[in-house]
Amino acid sequence: MADTEIGDVLRFGQYLSAHAYSVHTVRNYCSDIEVFIRYLIGNGTVHLCKVDPGESQLELDASELSRLSPATIGAYVSYLFLEGNSKASIKRRLASVKAFFRFKCRQEDFPDNPALLVSAPKSTSKPPVFLSVNEAFALVESAGTKQTFFSIRDRAILEILYSTGIRVAELCALSLFDLDPGAGQIRVFGKGGKERLVPMGNAASKSLKSYLSLRSRPSVRYKGPKDPREKAVFLNRAGTRLSDRSVNKIVHRYTAISGMVKEIGPHKLRHTCATHLYDSGMGIRDLQELLGHESISTTSIYTHAGIERLKKVYKKAHPRA
Repeated sequence: MADTEIGDVLRFGQYLSAHAYSVHTVRNYCSDIEVFIRYLIGNGTVHLCKVDPGESQLELDASELSRLSPATIGAYVSYLFLEGNSKASIKRRLASVKAFFRFKCRQEDFPDNPALLVSAPKSTSKPPVFLSVNEAFALVESAGTKQTFFSIRDRAILEILYSTGIRVAELCALSLFDLDPGAGQIRVFGKGGKERLVPMGNAASKSLKSYLSLRSRPSVRYKGPKDPREKAVFLNRAGTRLSDRSVNKIVHRYTAISGMVKEIGPHKLRHTCATHLYDSGMGIRDLQELLGHESISTTSIYTHAGIERLKKVYKKAHPRA
């Protein structure tokens, strides 16, 4: 089924894209729904069929899908538990299922959302993994000082991720007209296409300017922008927009070069930026605005991180701890 196109999943992905969900979110949600469909087909709850014999695309039996009950969705959640999925993973997959049926109700005259009454497992709140200040500096400095396109580009990427705390998808989506390095800020389009201005530190602004001075110049290993009208800020070897997967590889590579044993990706740099700002006195509401969080409860994980470190200091300092 992995190579088979399912019309329901394709239309769901198109619906999410039309409602300004990021490419990363659309990919994850559609992947989650494919897992859900495999589960339903595996136990004989629903079947795939060809609506048009001349088409290779398959469709789920609409009448079977419309008869799904909350108990079926609850059984799927139990199945995910038995398969060893984490609470966070199950929570996301259930959210994908709820979104899928919400789409069916709105777009395809579906009777009810059977996932609506199914509760997600409560995940234990853990402080986010982040780097110390010295580790963050070491990671950024690991890009070195070589005056090549790739080392200067990678240094700018690391500096911006650490300086601004933006998501990897937001970094990859940056276009030239979103930049204002002179004013020390960038315009970011977050989840749901919501726009916000994010400040940059001097080091990030300087690295960005260095990169932009080389962006349009072809070199031995870099071809320059493939299209002269290309507006993407960060480009790959072929001169097209850099993908979030490529940025993940870049961060992992420099993590290894810096000698760190921690598993660090772009999102950990977002946590690191937020934690360092909160530790240095930034208010939780300001941090929420900077990170583009819809809810203050999402931002509150950084207060928990601060409390955990406070506990450690307390235990070392207090004579009766």
